[in-house]
Amino acid sequence: MTRKILPGYDTSFGNKKASIWDEYGPKSYPASGGVTITAKTLGWGGFDWFKVCNFQVATVNSQTVVVPLSFSGNYFATAAFASTAPDSAVASVVMKWYVTSTGVEVGSGVDLSAEAVRVFALGV
Repeated sequence: MTRKILPGYDTSFGNKKASIWDEYGPKSYPASGGVTITAKTLGWGGFDWFKVCNFQVATVNSQTVVVPLSFSGNYFATAAFASTAPDSAVASVVMKWYVTSTGVEVGSGVDLSAEAVRVFALGV
C-alpha cells in the first residue's frame, strides 16, 4: 500500500503525534481479514486514534448509508484496532475495503492500488 502524507503533517500536539494522509489500497487485496497498518510504518510507537475520513451518503446494497468513501466512490474502507488494550496506544489497525454498490468486502487479489481514502491518526 502507498501512503501520501498531506503537506504540513506529521505534526504534534504536546507529546502526541498527528498525521493526515491518503492511504492507497494494496496491489493485491488479501484473501480475508483486511490489511494491517502499523504505527511503526509512521515511525510511531502506537495509535491512540485512527479514523478513515470522507464520510458520504451512499447506496450500499440498496440501503442509504453514510460510509467513508474512497475518492472514486467505488469503495469504502473501515479501520479497527488490531487489539484492544485499555489505557494504552495500540501497535496496529486493520483496514478492510468494501465494494460500495454491494457492501461486500473486496475479493482476494483485487487491485486497489489506484483507490485511496483519507486517514487521520493520533498517536505516540
